[in-house]
Amino acid sequence: MRIENEEISLSRKDVDAILREVEFILVSLGRLNRHYESESIADLADCEDYCAAITKFIDSERVTDRLAKMRMIISSKFDDTLGDDDMDDLERVLDKIEFWERPGDV
Repeated sequence: MRIENEEISLSRKDVDAILREVEFILVSLGRLNRHYESESIADLADCEDYCAAITKFIDSERVTDRLAKMRMIISSKFDDTLGDDDMDDLERVLDKIEFWERPGDV
C-alpha cells in the first residue's frame, strides 16, 4: 500500500447511511434473539422457529443487499492501482478472508 492510501475519507452522508443500515440490522437481530430467549428456548441453534425468523428477516429486509451497498460505499474509496503483488489495496485487504463453506466441501 502506498503511503497516500493509508487513510480513506467518507462523506458524512455516506457514514450516516452506513450507520443507519448497521443499526437497523444489529438492533433487529438483537430483538429477534431476545424475543426467542424470552420464550425460554434452551438452545436457539436447534430452534426451527428462531432459524426461520432469522432467515425471513434476512430475506424480507434484503440484508445481503444492504450489506453489499455498505461494502460498495466503503470499497469505492480504495485506490485501485495495482501494486508489485499485482493486487490493488482492496484486494489485499480481502485476500485472506476465510468464507463459510458448506459442511463436507472443506
